[in-house]
Amino acid sequence: MDKLEKQKNCLIDYIKNNVCDQIIQKALINLFNDVFESRIRLIKYSRDRLKIIVSWYVLAYNLINFKISDINWSNACNLYNTNYYHKLTTIAGILANEDSERKAVVAIIDRIEVRKSFDGYYDYKEAIIKLYLYLETSKNFVVLDNINEISKYKEFLINEYNIKFCDLDDKFQFNSIHKKILNNMPIGSRYEYFIQKQYILQKNNTINKVNFDCNTRNNFIKELIKNFIDEIYRIDKAPHNRLLKVFSYYIGVSLDKYLVKQCNDINYNILKNQYKFFDNSNLLDLQDKNEINNKTLTLILIQFYRFILNNYKLNFSKKEEYVVRCKSIHKILRGDYEILLFNPNESIPTTNKFCIIQSEYTMHNTAQTNNNYFIDLTELDKIIQIDLKNFLWYSHHKIEHRFNSIPVILYFLDFKKEYYKFYYKDKKKENECRYEIDENMLYMYMDKIDEEYEKNNTKKYIITQIRHFLKFHEELYNMKESYYEIISLKGLSDYDGGNPITARDLKIIYNAVKDEENTNPKMRIYTIAFEICLLTNLRIGEVLSLERNCIIDKNTIKCLRKVSERNYTNHALNEEAIILISEAIKLTDNILDNSFMSKYIFIEKSCTNFSERIKKIEFYLFFKKIIEKNNSKLENKNYRPYNLRHTYINNVYKEGVKNNLSLSEMAVIAGNSFGTAKKYYRNSSDYEMYVETLAKVKLTDTKIIGNINNNNIKVSKPVKENLGNCNEINCTFDLAECLMCKHFVTFTNRIDAFEMRIKKINKLLEKCSDNIEKGNLVCEKRLLSKYLLELLKVKEGERNAT
Repeated sequence: MDKLEKQKNCLIDYIKNNVCDQIIQKALINLFNDVFESRIRLIKYSRDRLKIIVSWYVLAYNLINFKISDINWSNACNLYNTNYYHKLTTIAGILANEDSERKAVVAIIDRIEVRKSFDGYYDYKEAIIKLYLYLETSKNFVVLDNINEISKYKEFLINEYNIKFCDLDDKFQFNSIHKKILNNMPIGSRYEYFIQKQYILQKNNTINKVNFDCNTRNNFIKELIKNFIDEIYRIDKAPHNRLLKVFSYYIGVSLDKYLVKQCNDINYNILKNQYKFFDNSNLLDLQDKNEINNKTLTLILIQFYRFILNNYKLNFSKKEEYVVRCKSIHKILRGDYEILLFNPNESIPTTNKFCIIQSEYTMHNTAQTNNNYFIDLTELDKIIQIDLKNFLWYSHHKIEHRFNSIPVILYFLDFKKEYYKFYYKDKKKENECRYEIDENMLYMYMDKIDEEYEKNNTKKYIITQIRHFLKFHEELYNMKESYYEIISLKGLSDYDGGNPITARDLKIIYNAVKDEENTNPKMRIYTIAFEICLLTNLRIGEVLSLERNCIIDKNTIKCLRKVSERNYTNHALNEEAIILISEAIKLTDNILDNSFMSKYIFIEKSCTNFSERIKKIEFYLFFKKIIEKNNSKLENKNYRPYNLRHTYINNVYKEGVKNNLSLSEMAVIAGNSFGTAKKYYRNSSDYEMYVETLAKVKLTDTKIIGNINNNNIKVSKPVKENLGNCNEINCTFDLAECLMCKHFVTFTNRIDAFEMRIKKINKLLEKCSDNIEKGNLVCEKRLLSKYLLELLKVKEGERNAT
């Protein structure tokens, strides 16, 4: 007898001598003989043969006192989840006389302790399944009800390959969630609650099955979960089965709790309660909470609700459907915000913690982005709550500024409260000075803002919000005109020209935009928005707010402008821009739905995590990525979408000078006066273009021989209407000739005077009919313009030096 045959006989003898129930004993021997001949005998290495033989020893040991009447689903699960490590240590003692088998057991125990590798555990579980299926098909036992019942659950008698090390504790036992949920036959489960998914393992192209315990016998809920899992498998070729198992277990029992029998029984309140349930950090007993935790469970919960909203008619309002599909849903549910649609014609809400969601009303503007607004006033006293909500609902301030300004206003009110608390030192109660304001407090507040913030634009934003709030509650705070002078915006303008995109950079950026379109034709809508910004004086927010019925004729559109106070205005555009808008309308015709977003042109479909909705194109993000991707090639690294408008306006004045257009003609095309364009949009360092535009002259051949200084110097006398001074004590030139004299000196603080003189000459030329006088005026204007150009350059040098 060879060694392998001896090992086989030893196991069979162990079964005969220890397993009490004759039916189970016979079944085990028959099954083992079959496994031995069909598999074990064919295995080359003894270690691999012995791990299977050892697994049968463990099963036989577990079945020593089993009766045929004990064969049921519950005991199958208990056997399946046996403490394999502990049983191996017991078997090691039993096999003391079987040297090879005992050594194999010791080796397996060692591998578990060192590598957490459970050799033979899969074979042990497979043997349990074989036993149950063998008993179910044996004609001798069909008279037993518990054996007949196997046919009801035999489809769920399936093994699994993978064991996660994180499911083991320091005693090499599987943790409670593994035994309760994560395996295919959990302890305490009921097969009536199960659904099963079959899929193909891509590695070896084999069919695999996995059980999901829905923890309910409710067929409607089980069908929802099954369809959801099917959809996940359709989308994701490698789904996270462990997460799905945990989710299925808890979603089933939580829906069952609310007596859900049909679609109409599922509402937003159930979602809110389920979210709190899944967001409970103590829900799971996991050693590795990086894998399955309250965050991953709430994420999949929202995916589930998006799926059923897409496929079933639930008892959700439109605003509730909207928030489930939007990115803010987790913040809304985790923070327990009430969702509201903003309507200033309705009474203010009684709730003090709410989220204003996107609506046709809040989207009726030219902002680049339109967000949901989160307001939490719960920690404030009732009077402040009412004051703030009145301001939010009934102020004429822009909607986004109203809601975004709340932190700024609360800081101001808190500063005011602390000021009077210190100032009165318990002489007055807090309520008595609630609406008190005085000059000293405002001065101190302004000092505080100066101290905390460096940038003027930030200070300007903060003070603007406070002014709006106090203006709205002017009577409550008894605001005087002198108070507004203290919280003034004077001197806070940081604008010194715009940032038009250089011709070289524009070519690089535009080519990158076209590359995106060529890679993905759906990006054509972004290219069109980009081109419209370059062809018109529309802001990007105004472009994105264009509606499908905006075209009036081939040269006119109806649109919202930043300064139009939510009213539509007619706006002239060139024919090329109108053609682009028409193309954009056709491009997005096929993605319309029943939402208010369908009225806009520049929209796209968003399909993420079972959420299908229409949104405005994310041009700001698109432009940012283009700049980042091509950053190394660009002269300027800090372009923003609004720089496209700077570019258009800058180009208008450049081309206007070339084509001899007047300032007023250029202003009409640009949509801005020359002064506004110079301050906000044009390149502040493009001095030659500025001077030529102002003076309507070309400076190519004009030369000056006078001097320019940064500061005034002591000289004999001012000359040329105080445009400069003369260095020559005994000057004999007439005043008109000073600009051509080498002794003429001027200073950077005279820039305004030069600009005024040029404008004055422009007016004189309009009225002048004498050709000789005209020639003298034009000559003087050229000299003035050349000096002005050099003065601006010197001034720029001063700025750079500081």
